[in-house]
Amino acid sequence: MGRVFFVDQQDTAKKYETLAGPSGEVATRTLNDGKTFKVIKHFYSVDEIREVFLRNGIETQVTNTPTHFYYVSGTRTR
Repeated sequence: MGRVFFVDQQDTAKKYETLAGPSGEVATRTLNDGKTFKVIKHFYSVDEIREVFLRNGIETQVTNTPTHFYYVSGTRTR
């Protein structure tokens, strides 16, 4: 048996990103010192998260924070 926990942005957080292209997979991030970087960012839906983990024998609970994050905790069942 194992456990997993992670935190990521909800789909609603897209409004805070500068996304390149229609797919929304590349975002530009600017640091406090002014440097900018392109990062790969995929906004997973709750259904996608549950499905991927379940295919790997992990049952999850997804909880939203009051702002734009969610966290996932899960337990491997097989």
